[in-house]
Amino acid sequence: MTLIEIENAALFACGEDGEALSDHQPYLRDAVNRGYDLLLSAAGRGHLHEEVMPLHAEKSTPELPQWAHAALVDYAAAALLRLGSPEKVQRASLLMSSFRESENRLRREQSRAFVNLPK
Repeated sequence: MTLIEIENAALFACGEDGEALSDHQPYLRDAVNRGYDLLLSAAGRGHLHEEVMPLHAEKSTPELPQWAHAALVDYAAAALLRLGSPEKVQRASLLMSSFRESENRLRREQSRAFVNLPK
């Protein structure tokens, strides 16, 4: 997914449409990059600005497995929802739980890569 696809999917997960992107974009892009940093770390790839540049252009694509891109949607949507009504906070909690599952999967895959090193 590209950055703009991730942002639009996060807004959709929040119940917002693509036109609302301009209202949320600065905060949303920051949230996507915070999630990206966490996933890069879980994958053993370092942190943003050290090893990988943040996502900034609309067509930027995360340097993560394709399945992990959805976790960025979950993280960004949770960041937008966490300050809302009790229903939105509950939804944010579920999205963050899904993000954490993906983060843990990346960690497991990273640890397996070290276990299966050639001798």
